[in-house]
Amino acid sequence: LSQAARGIVAAHAAGIVHRDLKPDNIFVGSHGEVLVGDFGLARAESTRGQPVEPTTLTQTGTVLGTPVYMALEAFDGTATRASDQFSLCVTAWEALYGSRPFAGSTIDALIAQMRAGPPSPPDRRVPAHVQAAIRRGLAVDPADRFPSVAALLAAWSRRPRRWPYVAMPVVAVAAGGAMFATRGSE
Repeated sequence: LSQAARGIVAAHAAGIVHRDLKPDNIFVGSHGEVLVGDFGLARAESTRGQPVEPTTLTQTGTVLGTPVYMALEAFDGTATRASDQFSLCVTAWEALYGSRPFAGSTIDALIAQMRAGPPSPPDRRVPAHVQAAIRRGLAVDPADRFPSVAALLAAWSRRPRRWPYVAMPVVAVAAGGAMFATRGSE
């Protein structure tokens, strides 16, 4: 998914909002490279970073995109970089946990679950920093998400500090050795 995220970062750098990011639009090439495709619903941002306004392609009562991957603001026809981030995080959740974070047999039920916010991750084997990054990318309010997909990518790609885990056994061995040495000299 990191390669797909980099593809969305590139699209955003070019002023393009994908608007329909989902697993079906992420492809693996013949040499193993990951590609983001199907930009059929994509739109150029009206001004850098500003929402893409609804188009005349929509009809009243219809949704442009795939509802289970869409951010709440996209249901109103307004798509932003933040809504692409949300879709990427739904896709990441599905890839990691085998199900989507929000479910519903109707659009109203799906929207109600989204408004309640992301659930707790079902699998604790996923590193905590990855879980936290994905949950933030699934925030109800776009302002609570990362400022960019690049920032999301940095958060879920960061390596946790390992020095405390390495240092603790070293400190324990040193303390034990000191105690042994002190007792041995009595």
